[in-house]
Amino acid sequence: MTTLPPVNFPAPTGRPKRRSMALLMALVASLVFFNGVGRAAPTSWVGIWATAPLEEAAAPELLAGQGIVLRQVVRISTGAETLRLRLSNEYGSEPLVLEDVRLAIADAGGRIRGGTDRPVRFAGEAKVVIPPKSVRVSDPLPFPAPAFADLAITARLLSLPGKLAGHPGSRATSYLKAGAGTADEGLTGATTIVHWYFISGIDAAADGTGRAAVVCMGDSITDGRGCLPDQNTRWTDALARRLQANPATAGISALNLGIGGGRLLRPGMGPAGLERLSRDVFGQAGVKWLILQLGVNDLGTRIKAREAGKAYDSAQDIIAGYQKVLSACRERGIRVALATITPFANASWYSTPDIEADRQAINRWIRESAPCDRVIDFDASLRDPAHPSHLLPADDSGDHLHPSMEGYRHMADSVPYDFFVPARPGAN
Repeated sequence: MTTLPPVNFPAPTGRPKRRSMALLMALVASLVFFNGVGRAAPTSWVGIWATAPLEEAAAPELLAGQGIVLRQVVRISTGAETLRLRLSNEYGSEPLVLEDVRLAIADAGGRIRGGTDRPVRFAGEAKVVIPPKSVRVSDPLPFPAPAFADLAITARLLSLPGKLAGHPGSRATSYLKAGAGTADEGLTGATTIVHWYFISGIDAAADGTGRAAVVCMGDSITDGRGCLPDQNTRWTDALARRLQANPATAGISALNLGIGGGRLLRPGMGPAGLERLSRDVFGQAGVKWLILQLGVNDLGTRIKAREAGKAYDSAQDIIAGYQKVLSACRERGIRVALATITPFANASWYSTPDIEADRQAINRWIRESAPCDRVIDFDASLRDPAHPSHLLPADDSGDHLHPSMEGYRHMADSVPYDFFVPARPGAN
């Protein structure tokens, strides 16, 4: 707590009130100065990269030796001048302890670009202890980086909890090496894994130009199933490139909060979508928009649930879930685009006639009745006109459920700019 300087009030002298008023003003001025009133407003932030952590055991590679150095590479969707990292131990029952965390621009193979390496501090310290069930945010770090820069986050692992917050669908290569320094540019001889651990977000200081973020929340179709590592070919990557190419939307970052196997109403590979709202949408910095792509797994897992005599959800249940999302976002001023559920009727292990009928009913409600801000018709952009319950062959990855790389591009192309920048009256 700041200690205020002593203020000595003179004894009354009968002098004019002007002196008393001057003394009062001096006191107010001292209070203003010493309490920080009138200082610059706190920094506001906007997310420029994020992922949705899951509860996982540490991979054997993380336990292979003392002082493992882990380098993880992520691609930011807009540029920045000042950054902060978010690290998660939300699933751990013991502290996660890291030291010498560093940030650099990454080149091919995880090599850090010379002259870009910077130490990251947490409350001024090089070592960070993240208590169980919690998240830590770094100190602000001046770090100029252009849009679509690959950033290397490197840290030495000192103590790992039994369960980690990880993301197996990283579609990005990470590098591990025992006994290395975190500033080692090449990490020559490092072991590679396709995985992210304990990193959950990067935020940029807002620059006063109206920067904001759109959360893309979904299942494996959003997470990028089928995309090769380090290629950044998810539909959200293609959307980020479209947003950057348009001057009216260049300040909007696209955050991928997809989880493979994710469902809207029930836990899947991770928490249910309704449960994830507080962390993965409302907990992201600077969010103004949400694109919701969930429902495929709510429908497709019905087959196994029915075989096992377990409960499953109807079309009306799923529609009611969408309405809960819309209501929660409306209360927080977040605009929502609902995505129609893409075709998968020829994935016989996941679809039956009644499931297809429910998919059609849900999509009809989304198109005709949903009280959302925008409908994004992923179904129409990917379906085969000759067989509307099937993916178009060119947009089918081969499993008849997940889109191909061309299909992901078509999804991004179907997101309208006017969801982000409403057209002016009379504009074309």
